[in-house]
Amino acid sequence: MFGKGPPSVSSGKDTSPETAQRRFARADVDLAASYAMAGTSGEREARIGDLSVGGVRLVSHEDVASGSPIELRFALAERPIRAQGRVVLSYFDAGAKRFNHGVAFTAIEPAAREAIAALVASGQEPGAGSSAGDSNRSPMNP
Repeated sequence: MFGKGPPSVSSGKDTSPETAQRRFARADVDLAASYAMAGTSGEREARIGDLSVGGVRLVSHEDVASGSPIELRFALAERPIRAQGRVVLSYFDAGAKRFNHGVAFTAIEPAAREAIAALVASGQEPGAGSSAGDSNRSPMNP
């Protein structure tokens, strides 16, 4: 789609050396999200599979090229969060039949970063009402 050949296929388990030495602790989450890319119109539906103060793992039906700028919207504890980021990793999870994108934040409000840090430090999943919309009804989770 982007002239780089087909996306790589993964079993869904990332055991690469890069993940063994992550810069930020992550929380395993399942949050509804939307995203938009520069030069395109409209927002797309997605899920966030993990979250850190440095970025997210975005799960979508769409292949997004590494290096692409992206704008994300999601919510934590009913607090809307809007962040800008850049796709740093993109792969296809054959088991889930979804694309996974590592997105590094390039701009996020300090209060949003603090809310994410508190969630990660707590070791708990976000409570009910922490997703953007109904967390059980989405094109990603019918």
